[in-house]
Amino acid sequence: MRADDIMYLVMYKRLAYGAWMGLRKPEKEEKKGNVKTCWTGKNVWVCALAACGFLVLPAQAEDMILSWKGAEKDPHPCLYVTAKDVAAAKAARKDLDALAAKTAFSGNMEEAIAAVLLTQNPAAEKEVIAGALRAMDGMIPVGLADAALATKTITAEERASLVGKIARACYMVNDPRYFSPDAPHASMCLNMYTTAAFYRLALAALIPSHPRAKVWFDGALAELQEQLDDWVDPQGGMAECPHYSMVIFDQWMGAFVIARNANAADFGQLFNPKLRKAAEWFGNISTPRDPVNNGARRLPSYGHTYFNESTCAFGMMATLWKGRDPAFAAHMEWLHREHGSFGAPGILSPYPAFMEYRSLFLQSGVEPKVPAWSSQYYQETGVQLRNVMGSDRETTLYMIAGRFHSHYYNDSGSIVIWGKGRELCGD
Repeated sequence: MRADDIMYLVMYKRLAYGAWMGLRKPEKEEKKGNVKTCWTGKNVWVCALAACGFLVLPAQAEDMILSWKGAEKDPHPCLYVTAKDVAAAKAARKDLDALAAKTAFSGNMEEAIAAVLLTQNPAAEKEVIAGALRAMDGMIPVGLADAALATKTITAEERASLVGKIARACYMVNDPRYFSPDAPHASMCLNMYTTAAFYRLALAALIPSHPRAKVWFDGALAELQEQLDDWVDPQGGMAECPHYSMVIFDQWMGAFVIARNANAADFGQLFNPKLRKAAEWFGNISTPRDPVNNGARRLPSYGHTYFNESTCAFGMMATLWKGRDPAFAAHMEWLHREHGSFGAPGILSPYPAFMEYRSLFLQSGVEPKVPAWSSQYYQETGVQLRNVMGSDRETTLYMIAGRFHSHYYNDSGSIVIWGKGRELCGD
């Protein structure tokens, strides 16, 4: 098995676990405010196994539409970048000649995709097409498939095969036995619902001419918008611990970029004020500069949040929001640099959104500015006390308290204290 195949299977393990857990008969379901918690024994392995070719879903395969008129006219790339973005990147990049001249990419799909989109490199196109066709049998590499369908050298047979695999995956992820927030599938953590909805939206966006694509897309977008409404408190605190809230947040960003590029209403929710508030919560609760983390800020290690975990989310938000709110984007860029210009949303979790495209969103060109944030009460999440922002003498106290408590331990009132730039008390 190739290294990138293993990577895709690791990416898929969260949905695999969810599918297996949903197979059992529900035993108990409870609702806490707007956050539903379901308790059963089995749900998402069934569809993961189906995706990997080990199991055939009894989903009336004869009713699946796997080829249709007009599929060859669907625009690509269409997910994270569009033809307009590609043209802008071509004008700005200085490495086009080097990309065009490369003849091997050694599995570096991010570089291969850049070479495809920016230079139509034949070697890159061959690798991307082969990679997308192979990976769609075991995972859902939506960005790779998008690049493959944008190539000039893909044959009619290869296009039909890839489009058919995308359509089959759409049926799979929209099957209620796969993952449904309206059914008592299991004691899933909230981020798993986001992952399922993200794939529903992204896959549908790849084949907008499919007779069912609009229903799939609109349903997933509505679900993601409902999550944003319900899982972010009025001040921006999120429903899971910082690490798993970031797993949610990153997929929200990716899904809303896709929705914006698909011309969904309200810019696909990309500029929803709650998304901004959530980003500011991550920023305000970030620790002061930590010598143990190479002098960079990090997320506080509450609940199932890892030690020394920085994030690139602020750099992404700076790029995405710079045309919408330059002052906010400047704050995000400052935080991105304070987090050490980290290149990933976090550590030790799969982050399917923006896969192989993330670096395109981490050079905002925005001049950074220190946010003038102070102490903040988060209605459902906790409270952050601080003296200043942007000083080597920062003193902060973050306490968790409230209804939002997914992926934490069985505690409330736990505190993290920093005094004059030093950690005095950890979780």
